[in-house]
Amino acid sequence: MLIFKLIYLAIAAVSAAFFVLYRDILSFILFLVILAVPVLLLLIVIGMRLGLRVSCECEESAASAGQKAHLSFKVSNYFIFPITQLTLYIRCQNSFFEKPDRLELNFYASPFTKNVHDIEIDSEHTGNVEVYVTKAKVFDYFGIFSLPVRIKKKYTVTFLPKTEQLDIAVNQNIHSLSESNLFSKHKPGDDPSEVFAIRDYVPGDKPNHIHWKLSSKQDSLIVKDYSLPISKSVMLLPELFISGNGADAALVDTVFEIVTSISHTLIDAEIQHSIGWYNPRDKVYCTQEINGYDGLYATLRLIFESAKHYYEPHLASMPEQYQTNISNIVYVSPNISSDHLDALAFSRNPNALCTAVNVVPKESDGGNLTSDDVEVVTVKEGMVFECLNETFI
Repeated sequence: MLIFKLIYLAIAAVSAAFFVLYRDILSFILFLVILAVPVLLLLIVIGMRLGLRVSCECEESAASAGQKAHLSFKVSNYFIFPITQLTLYIRCQNSFFEKPDRLELNFYASPFTKNVHDIEIDSEHTGNVEVYVTKAKVFDYFGIFSLPVRIKKKYTVTFLPKTEQLDIAVNQNIHSLSESNLFSKHKPGDDPSEVFAIRDYVPGDKPNHIHWKLSSKQDSLIVKDYSLPISKSVMLLPELFISGNGADAALVDTVFEIVTSISHTLIDAEIQHSIGWYNPRDKVYCTQEINGYDGLYATLRLIFESAKHYYEPHLASMPEQYQTNISNIVYVSPNISSDHLDALAFSRNPNALCTAVNVVPKESDGGNLTSDDVEVVTVKEGMVFECLNETFI
């Protein structure tokens, strides 16, 4: 450290002046001792570095909104002297919002011991938080010399959006897919093209469901439960649009909360759906079908990795070619304008029903947005359940 180096140089200069002025054995020995101190400190810090092992483990690769993730630094000192200052320089950055925080951590390690130091990582916003160990150094006892320490450089923790349990119904569309090759694994239906299960007859079963051939072999009535086709027609479009005001980042968090909550509802209802987003880095539109909760969270991580917020809306003008076999579109965006609605009405699949979810600040009334082709629902920041529950999309 610079301050300790300056102090040492000042002491060395004073001892040199003392030796020049007095020229006796005491001043000479003092001068030699002061000159030998850096050599001794250098040898000690080399010994510290050779006997030091540092590793890091991230206990959670994902955390829910409001939770904290933990990083554990394991410091092992195999040197005969204690290590009084091991410094790690860390940068935490939400890769989606690009607002880094910098930390400087100082650790202590007794000789021949293994120490574990925990730190907590949190994030104000949804997204991947990348933790970079930019530098790691071990210092001597006076901070004059330091040597770099090798350690893994990067760790990633995904902070997932908050999820609300919503009661949402999907609007019936006369252009909905009438046929599907996907069937429920949990619920029976009336599609005879595939058998869901075979079971014993119970009063009330339809006669045309009786499996006569198998019943004759079993000497008891056996019925067939047919399968329930799964619609694969809903597309969720989260617009990752920030107008330039830093406060809009909270609105994008609400966009993710809405999309995640609706997706949970569709998964529970076994309605196959997809999520579409715009990747501004590669300038491409992306879509991903959602199959269960694991598929949803994998898609969220993919969005956090491939996209960052942008300053012009893109999904309102998503080309129709990406909306094949889509009967219901849910467009979720902060601060929707009439121009957005016009672009959405023009670019969407003409056979698709379209709902625009307008995310606005708490103090806003959302304006009086209307459109002949798009249904508009207003959701205030952080009030997903209050504004969106028991609605149709």
